[in-house]
Amino acid sequence: METIALSPLAARVAEVFPTLALASRATLERIARDGIHSNLHAGTLIYSPHSPCGGFPLVLAGCIRVLQRYPNGREIHLYRVKAGESCLLAGAYLLGQTNCNAFGIAETEIDVLILPPQTFHALVAEDETFRRHVFLQYGDRLSALMQIVDANMMQKLD
Repeated sequence: METIALSPLAARVAEVFPTLALASRATLERIARDGIHSNLHAGTLIYSPHSPCGGFPLVLAGCIRVLQRYPNGREIHLYRVKAGESCLLAGAYLLGQTNCNAFGIAETEIDVLILPPQTFHALVAEDETFRRHVFLQYGDRLSALMQIVDANMMQKLD
């Protein structure tokens, strides 16, 4: 029985994202076909407050820095999205159908595949493996954010 090889981009998604490697060939090909594949320079703004979320980024290489900026000029680093990870906040914006409230900036040169909102919603609704990937990312990121909150609460504030 002959197996049909994945397209190069679908194979790359499976290679970089272990949880998505378990997805069906059809799902991986849909992600590759519908996603917007881009190579972005360091410093590129991926999303910003008060703008609609343009999609769900799957980082193939490089790093996105997610942060909040305040009117007094201060910034708080929330987390980084590295190769093999997806952005928790982008997923939350898409699921909640709300505008962004943070900045996502390419910290390094990045290779990213951005799933358009309609593809993201369809895959979350229809594909158990993709849905598991999204919620595993949520669990990991939420746990890391809680550690940051705990560390900040235990520090002496002068």
